Amino acid sequence: MSCPVLRNVFAGLLLALLSNGPSVHGAEFGHLPDNITVLEGESIILRCKIDEEVTHKAWLNRSNILFAGTDKWSLDRRVSLVNSNTSDFSIQIERVEVADEGLYTCSFQASNKPRIAHVFLIVQVPARIVNISQDVSVNEGGNVYLFCLAVGRPEPTVTWKENKYPPMITDVKNMPAQLGKTAILRCEAMAVPTASFEWYRDDRRPVESDNTLRIKNEKTRSLLLFTNVTDKHFGNYTCFASNRLGASNASMLLFRPGAVYGRGVAVNVGVSAGVGFWLCLSVSLLMKV
Repeated sequence: MSCPVLRNVFAGLLLALLSNGPSVHGAEFGHLPDNITVLEGESIILRCKIDEEVTHKAWLNRSNILFAGTDKWSLDRRVSLVNSNTSDFSIQIERVEVADEGLYTCSFQASNKPRIAHVFLIVQVPARIVNISQDVSVNEGGNVYLFCLAVGRPEPTVTWKENKYPPMITDVKNMPAQLGKTAILRCEAMAVPTASFEWYRDDRRPVESDNTLRIKNEKTRSLLLFTNVTDKHFGNYTCFASNRLGASNASMLLFRPGAVYGRGVAVNVGVSAGVGFWLCLSVSLLMKV
């Protein structure tokens, strides 16, 4: 016996069991769409429109009864009855799970014969990477194995792309500082390969660590740590981030609160443009003399 015939027999048996229930008049009936797609975690309403007089109605999931009229048979709290009137018999499933995927049946007893409409619920899961290779160093000519594990429904397609762009400084702020207190200037740069950092003072002198100032370089940023701010520390500082593909620089101020100052501006340039920045600065200073 085919599956459609079995479903019709089951629906007929169900409606026979409910034959002693109250009648529903003036109903409308319409076929449900074949498939409904929903993302995992979202809510979905399965609507069933009826257009003929019915006496009994029910919702089923595979062979499980969800609702017999307004009586809930399902123990799942996420499943609820949205409408049960003469024209609409709809249920809602909240926080849809992958296990909810499958065939749903809206069944009626109309004119002494069962009427059935089906909908197949498809649950999709957004793709996400759950495991990926760590950074690895390899000698030229050697072999390297990289892996990337992604999950999702439908099964995601993984593609590889080599990323090359020069450093781009993304975090630059002028910083007020109190005498005798601590202060921090930050310079963060996005770069592949990882950028190296250098700091310069307003007269283009390289910044060197001492007992009141320390440079801390991390993977994506460099910090100037002032442990005891003095008058000599106030001024303009320039962060220079570079790798083999290019460079960028940005200037920022360490200033006494209440002092008049300009806003630090980040400049993202290539290697040759970085050199031009320093030349333009020198010309500007000479013109003011």
